[in-house]
Amino acid sequence: MGLALAVVTVSLVLLVSVVRIESDPPGGVVFIDDQPVGQTPVLRFAAGRGTWQVRVEAPGHTTWSGRIAYAPPGLAQAMAKLAPMPGSLQIQTDPDNAEVRIDDRVVGVSPVAIGNIEPGLRQITLVAQDFEPWTGAIRITPGGAFAQRIALRPIPARLRIDSPARDASFWVDGSMRGTLPVEVSVEAGERLLRIEAPGFRAWEMRSMILPNEVRALSIPLLRPWPAIEDGERVHPLAVIIENQDDARPQTGLDRADIVYEALAEGGITRFLALYATREADIIGPVRSARHYFVNWAQEYQAPLVHVGASPQGFAALRSAGLPDVEETLGGPIWRSGSRPAPHNAYTSTIGIQTSLGARGANLGSFGGLQFKTPTGAARHSGRSTSDVAIKFGRGSYVVEWSYDPVTNEYSRSMNGRPHDDAMTGEPIQAANVFIQWTDSWLIPGDENGRLDFAQVGGGKLLALVDGIAIEGTWRKRSLGTPTAYLDHEGNPILINPGPTWIQVVPPAGRVDFPPS
Repeated sequence: MGLALAVVTVSLVLLVSVVRIESDPPGGVVFIDDQPVGQTPVLRFAAGRGTWQVRVEAPGHTTWSGRIAYAPPGLAQAMAKLAPMPGSLQIQTDPDNAEVRIDDRVVGVSPVAIGNIEPGLRQITLVAQDFEPWTGAIRITPGGAFAQRIALRPIPARLRIDSPARDASFWVDGSMRGTLPVEVSVEAGERLLRIEAPGFRAWEMRSMILPNEVRALSIPLLRPWPAIEDGERVHPLAVIIENQDDARPQTGLDRADIVYEALAEGGITRFLALYATREADIIGPVRSARHYFVNWAQEYQAPLVHVGASPQGFAALRSAGLPDVEETLGGPIWRSGSRPAPHNAYTSTIGIQTSLGARGANLGSFGGLQFKTPTGAARHSGRSTSDVAIKFGRGSYVVEWSYDPVTNEYSRSMNGRPHDDAMTGEPIQAANVFIQWTDSWLIPGDENGRLDFAQVGGGKLLALVDGIAIEGTWRKRSLGTPTAYLDHEGNPILINPGPTWIQVVPPAGRVDFPPS
């Protein structure tokens, strides 16, 4: 009985087939007749004869499929070659439009999406004009999707700075970069450029520096604020700036050397800002000219920047013969999207000078302003006061000037709130303030209620200097002559070097002093 049982067992073994399934790479999931049976390598036994439908899958690889026939006794084997699936790559750059190379092969311009990339370590190179090339290695996995945003580094600009002044130092963003003449490398972006030299007024300009830019500047530094007899050559520029509620806060009034404020129609004041010693990257909002602003600009021989003008303003421009820059004539005036029109026109001193070219080289002056000499001057006599309120006749246009004895400057407020510059956020300040009462009246027949001013002759004057309110008079013989600012004894009022505001108020205008 024992021998018969052994023979039967051997016969059963001979009727079983061995099936072995492998893959390259190993670890693929094996499906037999759509049923998962494990990961390669897989060893299975099959009875009798037959055929299995086999599928092998692995992440990131193409699927292998085939049929395996088996018959006892024997071994059936299958090797599934799993090909890696290609990967994909998305590249964005800052800025856009950089040339993208993969393993030194140009594949497009950013932003770019590339498919069918063979897996492995790939060398990526980005090239953009005015930016430093970027190179890096990126590993592409089988079937993987790789995305990256890369900020390209701008190529620094080269600035060549010179000035006739000796021992002048050049500063960038508060850091000294050398003594003129000098050539320096400067990172792209908005930069504050400054030149200092003994015996000269500092020159300062906030400028946008472009990547890989090469710029040469020769800066004729100005002497300290002059007395009128010094005869310093100046080339002032004049800009009309509005003062409606929608125009505040303005930009660039803090950079002006002289500012006139006078009523326009409707009881609203408007400014004439003159720039002679400092640059301003942004000035505005720029508005239309009135003839009295033209006449005041003529006193300084300053080219006028404006957006349109009244009929009388255009006539005054023709009569004065001043160079002018106007938006409709293609002047350097741009519109900002941050404010609605017409309160969104802006300009810059550099843009004005470029637009004027040789026309802007005319010799100007500081008009009738007379400054203290470097050795100083006798203290003025008058009422000591720290605060003055000026009322133009309309409740929403009340100007206050507050004196700081530490800085010897006046800070400006409007309607009880600091009148700040939009760029710096700091209150506008002045070294001197003139309050000039001037006869004014409605122009007969003008449907828009435009005003006229008695600009020739004279009138009452109050000058704020050194915390003193000096009573006096203003006198002007003709439109082409400077205005004289005299104290009550008829002597010229000598003022401090620095920004000077001239507040032109109508006869009904009031000046209030705080209780002492």
